[in-house]
Parts: sequence; C-alpha cells; structure tokens
Amino acid sequence: REGNPMYAELGNDPNENAELTYMFVAGSDPGDMDRYQDADAKNAAVTLFFRDHQGETIRTAIARVQDYVAQNPIKNGEYHLEKPPFGPCKLIIMTAPPPPPDGVDLAKWKTPADYVELFGRLAARRLPMICANPDLVVERGHRLVYCAGALAADYETIGGKVHYAGKPHAPIYDEALAVIGRLLGRSVAKDRILAIGDGIRTDIAGAGAMGLKSVFIGSALHVPAGRVLDRPLLAELFAGHSHPPVAAQSALVW
Repeated sequence: REGNPMYAELGNDPNENAELTYMFVAGSDPGDMDRYQDADAKNAAVTLFFRDHQGETIRTAIARVQDYVAQNPIKNGEYHLEKPPFGPCKLIIMTAPPPPPDGVDLAKWKTPADYVELFGRLAARRLPMICANPDLVVERGHRLVYCAGALAADYETIGGKVHYAGKPHAPIYDEALAVIGRLLGRSVAKDRILAIGDGIRTDIAGAGAMGLKSVFIGSALHVPAGRVLDRPLLAELFAGHSHPPVAAQSALVW
C-alpha cells in the first residue's frame, strides 16, 4: 500500500489474519463477499493493484505470484493465475506480436489464429485499435513471420476499427520530421532526407507519398530464395510503382 491511507494491511500471521477476516465477513451485508469468494468459501479471488501497467511491473508481479504459489501450497486446493479481463481497457495498441520465450521455436510459437477468440471479445466491446506497425510480415533471421499489420487486418475483418499510425501513413513521418527539427534546431528540406527500408508497401510507398527519396533493401520480404537483387528483379518489383527507390542494396551495410 506504500503509505496510502485508503488501504490497510492484514496481520502478521495466519491466526491474526483469520480473526480479521472473520470480523470483516461478520460485519458485511449479504452479497458483499460475492466478489471475493463464493457462498461455500471454496473459491476466492485476489485482485492486485499497481501504480503503473508497464511490462516490467507486470512481469515482476507475475514472477512473485508464481514464487508465492510454489512456496505456499494449499492442502486440497490450487491456485489459478487468471488472464487479464481487459475490464478498464478502452484502446488497443498493436505494435508487434510477442516474441517466443527462451528455448521455444519461433515456428511453434503463436500464430494469428491464436488471437481469434481474444479479438472477438475486444471487437464485441467495440474497442478501437491503433496499429503502430502496419507490416504484414517481417524477416526474423532467415524466416518470414507475421507482424502487427497482419493482426490488425484480422481485427478489421471481424468488424474491429483500426487506425494506422506507422509507415506508410503520414503521422509517423510527420513525427520523425518534427524530431529531426527539434534535434537540429531547424527544419530540414525533404530533398536532404533519405528513407531506407525493405517493405515496398510500407517503407518505399510511405517515403514516396511524403516526397522523400528512398533506398530499397532487398531482404527475403520481397526477394525470393534463389533470386538475386538485380535490375530485372527490380523492374518486376517496382513495375507501375509511382515512387520507385533511387537505389537498392541486398543488405543494409555502410
């Protein structure tokens, strides 16, 4: 409770806690305890409150709960760590799918199908989503894996409302130009800026729409296995493209 007068601490041993709990239950009206335990006192719920919802805070809390569960087994009972109910949630921020835990093969980790049930519940509540990374797939090592844009597209398919903020959409470029201006203390002409990326529909298209020159990086995202990044392939990739890159590289090196 960290000095907050709105909260009180329980006692220092099980007997004292039992007495305090009895006093609390005895002085409550019918139904007051329903959110904490059932009528038979066989199932109970504990709610934790945090000063913030940052990832490190939540991960630390989960680790401590798991340690407590391991060190304090219940005779004839068990603990359940529930998934978040998203009760107070009013907005979804989609940045990237979670990486697999250490030792778990990326190919055997979650797929977009694993989000169907969750997205259905969120869409039913009409929660809007902001997609900060519209990439459909990205390269991880030598493998292409789905990205935030693919999940956002799935959310739209079931009726969810998605607002796109990342490339190729203008807000991310406006913010980048503003940051450059603040760091330099002056604005920079667009013909002095070079955008670099491996996504044709995001990096290259976004740069062109903003009036910026671009360099295309020929990753596995667009260069098939067995092909090399040469003029014929570039002609195929950018046929009919209104803002082709000014140069191309097979990898980002300098």
